Amino acid sequence: MSNKNIYNEIGLKINEEKEEQIYKKLKGIFKDKSFVEIKSRAEIKEINNEGPREKIKEYYIIVLLILIIAAVNIYGTIKTSLLIRTNEFAIMRAIGMTTRQIRNMIIKETIIYGFLSSILAVITGVYKYYSEIKFINNQYKGAFNIDNIVEFSLPIVEILQYTVIAMVICIVVGYMSKRSIEKMSIVEGMKVVE
Repeated sequence: MSNKNIYNEIGLKINEEKEEQIYKKLKGIFKDKSFVEIKSRAEIKEINNEGPREKIKEYYIIVLLILIIAAVNIYGTIKTSLLIRTNEFAIMRAIGMTTRQIRNMIIKETIIYGFLSSILAVITGVYKYYSEIKFINNQYKGAFNIDNIVEFSLPIVEILQYTVIAMVICIVVGYMSKRSIEKMSIVEGMKVVE
């Protein structure tokens, strides 16, 4: 249109009544040209509105994957710990400990494990989060001389969500494991070789 090949983007100010008609004409002019993209105001608004929704979907997918990985990790750790100690549980039952006492001990241990792992995850996560905020603020300070563009706030809701999920997973794994230990006889438990 302008006989210049240096434009990357051109914006047109058009009356809203004529906008659709003009964009149809422009699309007709450039239909055979590759690498030319024409968008109306309505299309740009739709793209701008779609962006945050896509980011939220990506965020939830990532969080879900992390939770699945954490659940598998917690399950594997607790299950392995209890399987290794099968011999101990059999000896405890042989010297007079009831299955109820062993069950309570297993549940308490899994709750303690969930609580301690949550504390460790919170400490590590908050430190990493604070480091990222500090890095971003330092970059803006150095580049644009702007102080504290991003403020640090403790993500309490996310911390509580993770802690509750970790505790529930630990309790479920504890109950699943206690059943197999309760069903096992003292003799079978003592025959298990670590």
